[in-house]
Amino acid sequence: MKKNFIFLFSIFMLSTSYIYCGGLSSPNAAMYLSNLKIGQEYSLKQLLGYPFRVTYKGKYPVDLRIDVLKPDTTTQDGYIPIPDLSWIQLQKTEFSLDPGETAETDIIIKIPNDESLLGKKFHVSISPVTSAPKGDTRAWLAFAVGLVCKLYLSIAPKPPTIEEIRELQKRRLSGYLDVSVSPNRIFIYDLEPNKKYDLTKQFNEVIKIINATSQNVLVEAESVPPSSRGIFLTEGQEELPQPGLLIVKPKKDKLKPDSVKSYKLFLNTKGLEFDKTYLAVVKVSLRNERLDVNHYVKIYIEMKKSAQQ
Repeated sequence: MKKNFIFLFSIFMLSTSYIYCGGLSSPNAAMYLSNLKIGQEYSLKQLLGYPFRVTYKGKYPVDLRIDVLKPDTTTQDGYIPIPDLSWIQLQKTEFSLDPGETAETDIIIKIPNDESLLGKKFHVSISPVTSAPKGDTRAWLAFAVGLVCKLYLSIAPKPPTIEEIRELQKRRLSGYLDVSVSPNRIFIYDLEPNKKYDLTKQFNEVIKIINATSQNVLVEAESVPPSSRGIFLTEGQEELPQPGLLIVKPKKDKLKPDSVKSYKLFLNTKGLEFDKTYLAVVKVSLRNERLDVNHYVKIYIEMKKSAQQ
């Protein structure tokens, strides 16, 4: 008989200053996980059906860091501070975000095999914090902001049965490991108009895809207009005159299980102008029986100054 391993009660417990002051929001404000078994490991993404998410809606790019923090006090409903932060692991902790972007990471919860934990309740804080906005010339307003999200863990009153251990092992074998695409951003400087650049050979820039799952992944990569994907241009940026000026090779590929591959980048600056900054976006589509997601890699192209000709 299948057991229910999770109860989710999702409410926002963030002050308005957190939500609006820096433009941060998260659907994971309060996460309640119950009936967790000692000696077992859990994926927040598997349990909830989606990862930990933070959306940034400010006006300027920021860097975002997600920290795991130990609370100081016991809650009114009996959740005590987590004994050891090593119980909680984030798959990714640092991000670079433009306005409108969302940072996502899985959270892995590892419950020690300790019977003294049976029936107890714990809580831990997950805190996304931004840097000061980049490019905001109003220095007196450029400050970092953050959220405090709460993860509540209820340990089952009894150790896991053999059947429950098998079921949890089956979940782990099915994989909460993911396919990752990096980097999020690429910066290229001092390019000249009407030239062809091998960005991989000349600037050592690639898009790297890691398939940490046990299945093949179909990969398709193409340059797309930022506006077609709701990606904002910051002040002074322009889209490429044609998305096809940026090429990814190979465009289509099959990535084998437990493998890493780098995808090369080529740029034709035909029609681009001195003194200007352009934003290109590569859409990376990942597909298999269990996966259907799109990643977006931003490429910032800064042309050479006309005075440097």
